[in-house]
Amino acid sequence: MRIPGSNYCIEHETALKELRRMYHRWTVAFDGIKWERYLDTISKLQESGQWIKEVAKFELKLSLSGS
Repeated sequence: MRIPGSNYCIEHETALKELRRMYHRWTVAFDGIKWERYLDTISKLQESGQWIKEVAKFELKLSLSGS
């Protein structure tokens, strides 16, 4: 079930919030890594969970399409 006003269900919305929260740490650790590179990297990490990977891939497509 989607959250009103969101592209995501509660699990994927939680994953998006976590991606955004962790992005700041990655920008510090990886000298200003760009959002798209971060999403691409996270989506390929074996350690990333399924929902994180799905959201990262979807957000990357949105970002690259200019949405």
